[in-house]
Amino acid sequence: MYNDSIDTLLLRHYGRSAPAPVDLEAHLLASVRLVALSTAGLGALSLGLEGLRLVEAALIGQDTTKPAYT
Repeated sequence: MYNDSIDTLLLRHYGRSAPAPVDLEAHLLASVRLVALSTAGLGALSLGLEGLRLVEAALIGQDTTKPAYT
């Protein structure tokens, strides 16, 4: 698999005479920020759900230190 830069890919697809897309860098930066925020949000959600599971187990009185199958 090739690790080409975006410039190389655009040149290969459109050639040297094609104009650069309008606000390409701004769109790429916005996309990267959106992916980073989404990933952080999913991580926080996962931690929150794990915390809820532990609180629920504490309220019910179950021992969560041992696996269920032993």
